[in-house]
Amino acid sequence: MKKTLLLTAFLAAFLLFFPMLKQHGKEKKPVVLESFLENVEVVNKKAGEHQWSLLAKKVTISEDENIAKMHTVTVNLPRQGMTVKADSGSYNIDSKDLTLTGNIKAETDGYVVRTEQITLQSDKDELSAEDRVIIKGKRFRIEGTGLKVIQQKVRILSNVNAVFF
Repeated sequence: MKKTLLLTAFLAAFLLFFPMLKQHGKEKKPVVLESFLENVEVVNKKAGEHQWSLLAKKVTISEDENIAKMHTVTVNLPRQGMTVKADSGSYNIDSKDLTLTGNIKAETDGYVVRTEQITLQSDKDELSAEDRVIIKGKRFRIEGTGLKVIQQKVRILSNVNAVFF
């Protein structure tokens, strides 16, 4: 019985360490795995009320599982009556903050907003941008740097140029 137990322990140790002995002296190559999801929809609710929904063609999750990186993103903001499209974005799963980047086009009834990066802070219900912003309506065009949208009030922060026609 003692010999059987000793033989079993030896075989188990040999099977565990044999692959390491076989690779000794060879350069180990790290294994890189990339998992992703396609056609993902996220719905954000606050106190049971639909705040926004997001559709992304491709989503990868960071190793710490806190950031979702997205490609080809569409965000629907029903309370604002707005749809926002962007090349890419990131979603912080803990804070629920959303940042969109690249060729951003936000459309609502009456006007279109274009910029390169925009952030939606869920806890403040605030939309903001730091880059150049262009807002076009049927009878106006406003350009400037930086944007804040709080409770449907839009503010261009600096370098404002407005043309009404």
